[in-house]
Amino acid sequence: MMEFRKELDDSCYLDEEVVLYEELRNNGVAESGAKEALSSFSFKELQTVVKFVKYYKHYLMR
Repeated sequence: MMEFRKELDDSCYLDEEVVLYEELRNNGVAESGAKEALSSFSFKELQTVVKFVKYYKHYLMR
């Protein structure tokens, strides 16, 4: 998780937000896209985005 926190330029994000950012990055979302999602969506919306990305990635791998 520390490598992703470094990507966030030591910004003041909650640990839960960093975890969601990490999930996006681990599921193939580019750094710039994950940062944009983090700043554009509420926490609840971001949880939905992460779930969608996970589902979509799984769907593509079939």
